Amino acid sequence: PSSWYWNYGDATFNNSTTSNTSTHAYLVAANNVRVRHAVSVGGCPSDTTEQIINVIAANPTAGFAVTSDTLCVGLPVRFEGNASADAMSWLWDFGNGNGANVPPFSRTYNSAGNYSVRLRVQNAAGCLSTEANESFSIAVQPTVDAGPDLFLRPGETSIIAASMANATAYNFLWTPDVALNSDIILTPITSTPNDITYRIKATDQLNGCVAYDSVNVKIVRTIFVPNAFTPNKDGLNDTWRIPALAAYPDALVTIYNRYGQKIFESKGNARSWDGTYKGAEQPMGSYIYIIQPSADAVEILKGTVTIIR
Repeated sequence: PSSWYWNYGDATFNNSTTSNTSTHAYLVAANNVRVRHAVSVGGCPSDTTEQIINVIAANPTAGFAVTSDTLCVGLPVRFEGNASADAMSWLWDFGNGNGANVPPFSRTYNSAGNYSVRLRVQNAAGCLSTEANESFSIAVQPTVDAGPDLFLRPGETSIIAASMANATAYNFLWTPDVALNSDIILTPITSTPNDITYRIKATDQLNGCVAYDSVNVKIVRTIFVPNAFTPNKDGLNDTWRIPALAAYPDALVTIYNRYGQKIFESKGNARSWDGTYKGAEQPMGSYIYIIQPSADAVEILKGTVTIIR
């Protein structure tokens, strides 16, 4: 044959002079489609043959929506589907992996960045939809530091030394709102008469991402002094510490060995002893301590602490 003629049954046709093979995409669903074919040999047309395509199945349609109060690292992003009713399987590219989830469902993104999500659905006839896509950005999860725990004497006040990078871009809320000069600033002043745990909530003003942290405030009415510790470098009880002295920033701590030799003295924040003197480990046994909580303190604390190895 010098040419091959095709009538596809949908008002379209093709005449080829190079190949007896033809492909055709049907744009609409149909039943009993009559396909006719003829050839030409030396300019003489042949008779016509035909076949019936029983069904051209419809393609499903894909669609989805991304819904979330905040698009932040570590928070669930909800996917709502609105594909055609004949969708049987869901083929997702989430931008950080693939899936076959049937919506609605939630997915968490653990890295900040821009994501393009693509979806195709397939029906029972095996027909695929065209691709639906949505793009969105996942914001960095902020971090806030509520500051070190506070140890206060009865009647004292103190600033809560919270900190946060780019603090002016956030709104703050402290709970509970008890004995604070303000519950909406980063570093409020507390005058609590009792032990309390404050929690700070920092909310990004642009994307709504939220960070939390807590700080404990302890009212020191008595100073508890541990009477032993085990400086064996196992990570447990390796130093002799007196947490309550945090309420006495000028406290002076002195330690003597059994011969009356001063082997440790500290004032201010460095008040923990690791059981050494001039870098040398001290032997097991009891050591005398003297603690002067403040320069004008009436009561001086005295006792012994034992090194156990």
